[in-house]
Amino acid sequence: IDRFALSLGIDEIKIISIVSSFKISLLLSTHINFVHPLSDTGAIIKEGKKGLKEIFKKGYSYHKCGIMLTNLVPNTFYQEDLFVQNNYKKNDQLMNTIDNINESIRTKAIFYASQGVNQEWKMKCDQRSSLYTTKIEDFVKVY
Repeated sequence: IDRFALSLGIDEIKIISIVSSFKISLLLSTHINFVHPLSDTGAIIKEGKKGLKEIFKKGYSYHKCGIMLTNLVPNTFYQEDLFVQNNYKKNDQLMNTIDNINESIRTKAIFYASQGVNQEWKMKCDQRSSLYTTKIEDFVKVY
Protein backbone atom coordinates (compact mmCIF):
# COMPACT_ATOMS: atom_id res chain seq x y z
CA ILE A 1 0.00 0.00 0.00
CA ASP A 2 1.36 3.37 -0.99
CA ARG A 3 2.05 5.39 2.15
CA PHE A 4 1.23 8.65 0.33
CA ALA A 5 -2.05 7.28 -1.00
CA LEU A 6 -3.11 6.72 2.60
CA SER A 7 -1.45 9.99 3.69
CA LEU A 8 -1.47 8.97 7.33
CA GLY A 9 1.10 9.16 10.07
CA ILE A 10 0.95 8.11 13.70
CA ASP A 11 1.17 10.44 16.62
CA GLU A 12 1.58 7.90 19.43
CA ILE A 13 2.71 4.34 20.21
CA LYS A 14 1.13 2.37 23.07
CA ILE A 15 2.95 -0.72 24.32
CA ILE A 16 1.30 -3.30 26.58
CA SER A 17 2.67 -6.53 28.01
CA ILE A 18 0.97 -9.03 30.27
CA VAL A 19 2.90 -11.11 32.78
CA SER A 20 0.95 -14.12 33.94
CA SER A 21 1.69 -17.04 36.20
CA PHE A 22 -0.06 -18.96 38.95
CA LYS A 23 1.24 -16.54 41.60
CA ILE A 24 1.17 -13.15 39.87
CA SER A 25 -0.54 -11.29 37.06
CA LEU A 26 0.76 -7.90 35.91
CA LEU A 27 -0.17 -5.46 33.17
CA LEU A 28 2.79 -3.31 32.14
CA SER A 29 2.33 -0.44 29.71
CA THR A 30 3.81 2.76 28.39
CA HIS A 31 3.12 5.22 25.62
CA ILE A 32 5.35 7.38 23.44
CA ASN A 33 4.15 10.63 21.90
CA PHE A 34 5.79 12.13 18.82
CA VAL A 35 6.37 15.81 18.11
CA HIS A 36 5.34 15.24 14.47
CA PRO A 37 3.21 12.43 13.01
CA LEU A 38 5.43 9.57 11.79
CA SER A 39 5.07 7.23 8.85
CA ASP A 40 8.73 6.16 8.86
CA THR A 41 8.83 2.44 9.74
CA GLY A 42 12.44 2.62 10.97
CA ALA A 43 11.68 5.43 13.41
CA ILE A 44 8.54 3.66 14.65
CA ILE A 45 10.50 0.43 15.27
CA LYS A 46 13.26 2.35 17.08
CA GLU A 47 10.80 4.12 19.41
CA GLY A 48 8.84 0.90 19.98
CA LYS A 49 12.01 -0.89 21.11
CA LYS A 50 12.74 1.95 23.54
CA GLY A 51 9.27 1.53 25.02
CA LEU A 52 9.67 -2.23 25.35
CA LYS A 53 13.00 -1.77 27.16
CA GLU A 54 11.28 0.67 29.52
CA ILE A 55 8.60 -1.79 30.66
CA PHE A 56 10.62 -5.04 30.49
CA LYS A 57 11.19 -6.70 33.88
CA LYS A 58 13.85 -9.41 34.02
CA GLY A 59 12.85 -12.73 35.49
CA TYR A 60 9.14 -12.62 34.58
CA SER A 61 7.39 -14.97 32.19
CA TYR A 62 5.50 -12.90 29.60
CA HIS A 63 2.15 -14.12 28.39
CA LYS A 64 1.21 -11.51 25.79
CA CYS A 65 2.55 -8.29 24.30
CA GLY A 66 1.00 -5.74 21.98
CA ILE A 67 1.98 -2.54 20.27
CA MET A 68 -0.71 -0.15 19.10
CA LEU A 69 -0.07 2.67 16.66
CA THR A 70 -2.63 5.29 17.60
CA ASN A 71 -3.78 8.78 16.74
CA LEU A 72 -3.72 8.34 12.97
CA VAL A 73 -3.51 11.79 11.43
CA PRO A 74 -3.04 13.04 7.86
CA ASN A 75 0.58 13.53 6.80
CA THR A 76 -0.38 17.12 5.99
CA PHE A 77 -0.51 17.81 9.75
CA TYR A 78 3.22 18.46 9.81
CA GLN A 79 3.72 21.80 11.45
CA GLU A 80 7.25 23.08 11.18
CA ASP A 81 9.10 23.71 14.43
CA LEU A 82 12.00 26.13 14.75
CA PHE A 83 13.59 24.14 17.56
CA VAL A 84 13.21 20.56 16.30
CA GLN A 85 15.07 19.35 13.22
CA ASN A 86 13.04 16.74 11.40
CA ASN A 87 13.85 14.85 8.19
CA TYR A 88 10.30 13.58 7.73
CA LYS A 89 10.09 14.55 4.04
CA LYS A 90 13.30 12.65 3.25
CA ASN A 91 12.16 9.67 5.35
CA ASP A 92 8.71 9.64 3.71
CA GLN A 93 10.36 9.54 0.27
CA LEU A 94 12.49 6.57 1.40
CA MET A 95 9.44 4.72 2.77
CA ASN A 96 7.54 5.38 -0.46
CA THR A 97 10.47 4.03 -2.52
CA ILE A 98 10.64 0.87 -0.39
CA ASP A 99 6.87 0.38 -0.75
CA ASN A 100 7.07 0.82 -4.53
CA ILE A 101 9.92 -1.71 -4.85
CA ASN A 102 8.11 -4.28 -2.69
CA GLU A 103 4.87 -3.74 -4.60
CA SER A 104 6.53 -4.11 -8.01
CA ILE A 105 8.25 -7.39 -7.04
CA ARG A 106 5.18 -8.69 -5.15
CA THR A 107 7.32 -9.86 -2.27
CA LYS A 108 9.05 -8.35 0.74
CA ALA A 109 12.35 -7.78 -1.07
CA ILE A 110 13.25 -4.95 1.30
CA PHE A 111 12.42 -5.26 4.99
CA TYR A 112 13.84 -4.47 8.41
CA ALA A 113 16.03 -7.12 10.03
CA SER A 114 14.00 -6.77 13.24
CA GLN A 115 11.08 -8.36 11.34
CA GLY A 116 13.09 -11.58 11.15
CA VAL A 117 14.46 -13.30 8.08
CA ASN A 118 12.72 -16.66 8.58
CA GLN A 119 9.39 -16.03 10.27
CA GLU A 120 8.21 -19.36 11.59
CA TRP A 121 5.25 -17.84 13.42
CA LYS A 122 2.14 -16.36 11.87
CA MET A 123 -0.10 -13.68 13.31
CA LYS A 124 -3.52 -14.93 14.40
CA CYS A 125 -6.06 -13.46 12.00
CA ASP A 126 -9.03 -15.77 12.47
CA GLN A 127 -11.14 -13.10 14.17
CA ARG A 128 -10.05 -10.08 12.12
CA SER A 129 -12.83 -7.87 10.80
CA SER A 130 -13.29 -7.21 7.09
CA LEU A 131 -10.98 -4.74 5.39
CA TYR A 132 -13.84 -3.04 3.55
CA THR A 133 -12.38 0.43 4.14
CA THR A 134 -9.06 -0.39 2.46
CA LYS A 135 -9.67 -3.45 0.27
CA ILE A 136 -12.28 -3.36 -2.51
CA GLU A 137 -12.66 -7.17 -2.45
CA ASP A 138 -14.00 -6.98 1.14
CA PHE A 139 -16.50 -4.25 0.36
CA VAL A 140 -20.00 -5.09 1.56
CA LYS A 141 -22.22 -6.40 -1.26
CA VAL A 142 -25.95 -5.72 -1.15
CA TYR A 143 -28.28 -7.68 -3.44
